[in-house]
Amino acid sequence: MITLVFFLSCLLSAVSAAPIPGIVFSAVVANAQNTPAQCTISWGTYSNTKIPDENITIPSGDKVIVNEKIVNMGTWTAAGFIEAIRCADLGLIAPFPKVTKTQRCWQFRVEPNEIISVGAGTCT
Repeated sequence: MITLVFFLSCLLSAVSAAPIPGIVFSAVVANAQNTPAQCTISWGTYSNTKIPDENITIPSGDKVIVNEKIVNMGTWTAAGFIEAIRCADLGLIAPFPKVTKTQRCWQFRVEPNEIISVGAGTCT
């Protein structure tokens, strides 16, 4: 019994020490490729209300701001969060690397072979 209690307390300590992945409400998506990037942003909500995907084109060497989505729930509103970014055959799905808390704006970069989670951005 004592062994079980010790094991459970160690397990709970390990779980509570693990970083909680954050969510991203809006983003700056930069294109580091030599060609324009056709990307699709997929959205989610805590209430599982469907938000249509957003298609964006990012010129080579440029960036696009993906603004936060607000969903009218009738008597209240909910903010959508980014669930995935897909550009051609590249994809990045939440939880995103380096995002450890809720972010109003996060920067991503489309490289020739991957989409990079860069860090906090400015969405203005």
